[in-house]
Formats: sequence, structure tokens, C-alpha cells
Amino acid sequence: MSLMFNHISIAIRSARLVLALPIFINVWILTFLLLHSWRDGFLLGTALSCISAFGFLINDLWDLRADRENKSGRLESAPPIVLVIAATLAASFLIAGLSGGILLGTRGFTGLLAISIGLIAYTYWIRPKLILANLLAAVLASSPVWLPNVVFNQPPNLAQSVLISVAAIMLFGREIVFDVVDEAGDAKVKRRTLPILLGKKVAIRFAAIWQLSGCALLTLFSVIMLRDLPFDMGLLLCVTLIIFVILLVPINFTVFQENENCRLIQRFILRTRLAMCLLPVIMFVFLSR
Repeated sequence: MSLMFNHISIAIRSARLVLALPIFINVWILTFLLLHSWRDGFLLGTALSCISAFGFLINDLWDLRADRENKSGRLESAPPIVLVIAATLAASFLIAGLSGGILLGTRGFTGLLAISIGLIAYTYWIRPKLILANLLAAVLASSPVWLPNVVFNQPPNLAQSVLISVAAIMLFGREIVFDVVDEAGDAKVKRRTLPILLGKKVAIRFAAIWQLSGCALLTLFSVIMLRDLPFDMGLLLCVTLIIFVILLVPINFTVFQENENCRLIQRFILRTRLAMCLLPVIMFVFLSR
């Protein structure tokens, strides 16, 4: 019994359920700010979290050869029974996510189905493509800040459009850094990524430029927004933005200069993830004024 539990826990870990919480919170808050019910936010947030878990699982199942080279600590060393469990979980998450979409109506189902197809395309066809894979990954990863608009047929206003752009720009940079981390495995399966074609140094500097550009865009727009915000919202925006900048700017300048340090790259990835967790707060300020 304990052995089976261990097998299941390995498969579940590959689903990255820890990332379900920020996905859910982003969707839930945005749905509420678009003046839809808590139920709609709960359904859409849960459904998108399930679809994301499906994407992580199929990616790890397909990437076994590359992950063995990278020693990723995911499914590459798992026994066959774990791979079967992971495939079953992937199918279950996909069905659960699309079922939630059905409850939200035609647009909900269509939006979630499109993201599912995008994840499948990324895993099985787009991944070897230079830049295109990074762009698609950034668009899919930023879906929590734009999917509710699609599902509820409400085009984003200027403030949200800026936030979506910032998220996509920064996630694009982060995806390039993931390619740096996975360079050995990607080379083994003959993928065309920036680190392989241009070297780690160029790729990391390119990623840092994108991250800093996204941070600069958010800072500039926030300063413009401040004059129209009440004191409490302005204070909340300032504090959140300062933390956002502290998380991102120093580490990006550091990796720009010392980009061969593996621990530094891991810190870069962690800080980027923490910074992205602040976007729901900024979105709340932007859309509730």
C-alpha cells in the first residue's frame, strides 16, 4: 500500500499542483473584477488549474529522454507503473478541466479546449521550434490574466492590456531561462533553442532584457495610474510595485553579468515566480479604481 502511495505521489508531484494556487487566485480575482459571480470564478479557476496540471504531466511524459540527461527529478527515473498513473492523471485532469468549461457554457468550454490543444501542440510539435515554442509557452502561461475576458466576452481595458503584456513579456524571458537549464537534454533530442544556437551567455542576457523591459513597462504605467487612484489604492500599488522591482531588477542585472552560475539561475527562476504572484494585487488595483 505504501509503495502504491509513493508511486501516486511521484505522479502527482509532476502535475505541479503547487502552481494551481496562483493560477486559481489570478482567475478568481479577475473574474470577480469583471463583475461575474464567485461561482464562475471558482469554476474557471479550478478548470484552468486542471488543464495546467494536464499540460505539465504530458510534457514530462513526452520529455523522459531529455529529462534523463538533465536529471530533472520528475518522471525520468520512474518505473512503468508510475508512468501509467501519470498518464491516467493527465487524462483525468483534462476531463475535469473541460467538464468545468462545459458548466461555464460554450465560450468556457471553447477557451479551455483551445488552451488544451495549445498545450498538446507545444509538447508534441512546437517544442523544437526556435522562439516559437517560447512565445507559445508565454501566451499559455499568461492565460490566468486573459482567459476570463475570453470566456465572459469582455475585451480587456487599457490597464489590463498592459498587465497582460507585462506577464507575457516576463514569461517569455523566463521560458528562455528554462531552455538554458535544460540545454543538455534539449541538445540530446535535437531541439533548436537559443542557448544551443547562440550560447548560454547570449540567451540569458536576452532573457534578462525581456524581464527588465516588462518590469519597466509595469513601473511606467503604474506611475501614470497613481494620479487617478485614491490614497489607499495608491499606497497598495506603490508597496506592491516596490516589492516587485526588488524581486526582479537586482537578480536580472546580476544574471546579465554572471550568467554561468547555476545557483544564480535557480534564484532567477524563483524570484520571477514570486514576482508573478504579485500580479493579482496589481490587477486588483488597476481594475477596481
